[in-house]
Amino acid sequence: MVEVFRKTVDQTDIGRKKLKLPSGIKFEEHQIVVRDNEADKPWTFDCSESSGRSYLSGKGWNDFVKSKHIEDGWEVGLYKEEDPLSPDAPPYKIKLFKNLRN
Repeated sequence: MVEVFRKTVDQTDIGRKKLKLPSGIKFEEHQIVVRDNEADKPWTFDCSESSGRSYLSGKGWNDFVKSKHIEDGWEVGLYKEEDPLSPDAPPYKIKLFKNLRN
């Protein structure tokens, strides 16, 4: 598994219902399907660009935030499977790292 990015989630990512991706990260696809590392559940995130920045957004991101009760300061990591177990498996995996300061 190869790390695509890892970033700290802030209030903007939660309140505006879109995750601002680190500089230089963007997807060619309009949507990506990711597998939740904890529940092995697939999530579909829209990929968008605005003012030169890339985002994961849409109902999928918003539902993911709500279902996981993500808070300011947590980290989210996105990883790409080098060899998915099956051709139907989502090529990406998402992991959450809870804020250890709280």
